[in-house]
Formats: sequence, structure tokens, C-alpha cells
Amino acid sequence: MSRVDGIHLLLLRAMDYDIDIEPQPFTMDEYKEPVGLVEEILSTGIEIHAYS
Repeated sequence: MSRVDGIHLLLLRAMDYDIDIEPQPFTMDEYKEPVGLVEEILSTGIEIHAYS
């Protein structure tokens, strides 16, 4: 999935919520060799589960 496809998917999912968010998609390559923001998120972030 490309970044553009990722943004499209995330924006479609975000439309269900009345909040102002700015989704940031990452490619699988960025997860395989995390650097920068992806590395920071993976090392210090928390997992959030969406319930439908």
C-alpha cells in the first residue's frame, strides 16, 4: 500500500468521528527498518484499539 492509499484509507475511517485528526500513513518498509518518527512511535507509543 502506498502512502497515498494509506492517507485515503485513514481519512475515510476518520470521517466517522467528530474530531480533527491528521492521519500519517507509513509503508511496510518503514516498519521493517524503523527510523525517525516510526521508530519513536514504536518505542514510546501506546497501542490504541478501535471498537466498532
